[in-house]
Amino acid sequence: MIIFTTDEPLTNRRFFISILLQLIFMLLFFVVFHFAANSEKAGTAYLIFGILFLGNIISLLQLSKLEEIRFDEEKKELHFYSKRYFSKLRKVKTSFEGLSVRRKNDRLKITKGRKKVFTISCNDDVFSIEKMNNIIAAFKANNIPVE
Repeated sequence: MIIFTTDEPLTNRRFFISILLQLIFMLLFFVVFHFAANSEKAGTAYLIFGILFLGNIISLLQLSKLEEIRFDEEKKELHFYSKRYFSKLRKVKTSFEGLSVRRKNDRLKITKGRKKVFTISCNDDVFSIEKMNNIIAAFKANNIPVE
């Protein structure tokens, strides 16, 4: 079995650091806006600040990231594990039969027929270029076409 894992897994600590950084940035924006605008627009600033902060938290909670890919060469199956903040790993597996890979810059799109199975990205899923090249080599070694 060949296993590839992400360089930066999703952890609750990363979630809180991300929220803290966004909160600091929004507070700085709010302070500048509060002093630059008159008192009538300050109420609007509170509303905008609350909506943006809530929207950022919701988008982070819905973020799903690929954590691990496994090539089971004996059973001819591809297993991939994805995760969201505050959730367990979600496992999906598919057979090698009918899989194809399209390569665009730093992104691999894995499809089965016309249906997209999943996408691997250097930036979003934090896989190094070396790991991406090794993943492509694993696909080719298992007779899965790479375009």
